[in-house]
Amino acid sequence: QRPLAWPRRHKVAPAEIPSPTALRLSGGLWKVSAETLGSGRFFIAEFLQGNDFTATLHVRPDDVIRAQVIQGTWHVVGSVLFLEWVWEQGDASYREHIPIQIREMAVDHLQGLDKWRNHWDFEGLSDSPADD
Repeated sequence: QRPLAWPRRHKVAPAEIPSPTALRLSGGLWKVSAETLGSGRFFIAEFLQGNDFTATLHVRPDDVIRAQVIQGTWHVVGSVLFLEWVWEQGDASYREHIPIQIREMAVDHLQGLDKWRNHWDFEGLSDSPADD
């Protein structure tokens, strides 16, 4: 049997990957913070089972980037979580594609490092947005 080779932007439904990371994130509401997002920025995201996520980006009042809704995709290969989204920065749109190596995992908490060795923190908020 040949090992699987995953293209960089391969979309895979979480159900196809027996990954604890995908099972934890899927269907939940999470506070996501990382130095990669910028100082004082974080988003509240719902990771849907079909590899999509919707997030609200929260920023400081004096930030050059405005608060905004982000639509993106996610998938997990092994212990790596891939996030991809487009966000507005000034008059331009930027596409982000960020692999995050998951290092620690609990029922309501994930931690990892991205390709720049920046820390990512995922804090579980509830089972679904309706629970708020």
